[in-house]
Amino acid sequence: MMIPSHIIGSFFAIASAFSWGGGDFFGGMAMQKGKKFQALVIAMISGIIVLAFVVLVSKEKFPPLNVIIFPILAGSFGSLGLGALYYALSENHSAIVAPTSAVISVAIPVIYNVFIGGLPPTTALIGFAIALISIWLVSQTDNGGVPLSKKGLALTLGSGIGLGFFYIFMSQTPKGYVFSPLICSRSAALTVTLIIFLISRDGFKGSLSNPIAILSGVLDAGGNALYMLARQYTREDIAVVLSSVYPAINVVLAWLIVKEAISKKQWLGVVLCVVAVGLISI
Repeated sequence: MMIPSHIIGSFFAIASAFSWGGGDFFGGMAMQKGKKFQALVIAMISGIIVLAFVVLVSKEKFPPLNVIIFPILAGSFGSLGLGALYYALSENHSAIVAPTSAVISVAIPVIYNVFIGGLPPTTALIGFAIALISIWLVSQTDNGGVPLSKKGLALTLGSGIGLGFFYIFMSQTPKGYVFSPLICSRSAALTVTLIIFLISRDGFKGSLSNPIAILSGVLDAGGNALYMLARQYTREDIAVVLSSVYPAINVVLAWLIVKEAISKKQWLGVVLCVVAVGLISI
C-alpha cells in the first residue's frame, strides 16, 4: 500500500518544525552566551557547510539563473528575519516572541497562497485556525510575563515579516529542486549577515568559541531542507503551517533544558498543535 503524497509531505513539514524549533531555541541561547552577531555568522556558516555536503551527496543540479534569484531573495529576507528572531529570543521573551513571529510568518504566505492556489480542504482550514490559536496559547504565561519593549516588538514584527517572505520567495522555486536552491539562499543569507556583522563591529573570537551557535545553524539548515522536501509532496500552505508550529517545540525545550515555567495555557497550546497537525495531515 502506497502512502499518499500529502502524508509524506506532512511528515517532512512536522520534522521541519522540530528542527526549526531546536534551531531557534539554541540560536537564542547562543546569542545570550556570546557576541550576538558573531553567533549568527557562525550559525550561517555551519548551516551552509551541512547543505553543501547534502548537495554533493545527492548530486542535485543547480537551478538555472532565472530561478536562482528567488532563493537569493528568500535568503536575504530570511537572514534578516532569523537575525531579528534570535536577537529577540536572546532577551528572554521566547514564550512571546517565537509564537508571535510564527503567526505573522504563517499569515503572509497562507494569504498569498489562497490568492494563487485557492482554498485548501475544509479539514486543513480548520487545522489552520487551530494552529494559529495554539501558537497564540503557547505565548500565554501565568503571570503575563514581562511585556515586550518597543525594540522587542519591532524585532518580533521584523522577524515574522522576513520569514514570511522567505516562504513566499522559496515557493517560486520549481518543484524538483530541493537542496541546491538552499545553497543559493544560504549564501545570500550569509552575505547579508556578514554585512550586518561588519557594521556592528561586534568582534570575532573564533568559530569554536560558541559551539551552541554551530548546533543552531545545523538545525536551522536541517529545517530548511525538510521544509523543501515537504513542499515536493503537499500544498505550499500546508507545508508552511505545519512547519510553523515550531514555537511549541521551543517552549518544550525551554521547559526541559532551562527549566522555564510553562503555564496551563501553554500546555494547552502544545496539545492543540498536535490536533492541528492531525487535521491538516488528513
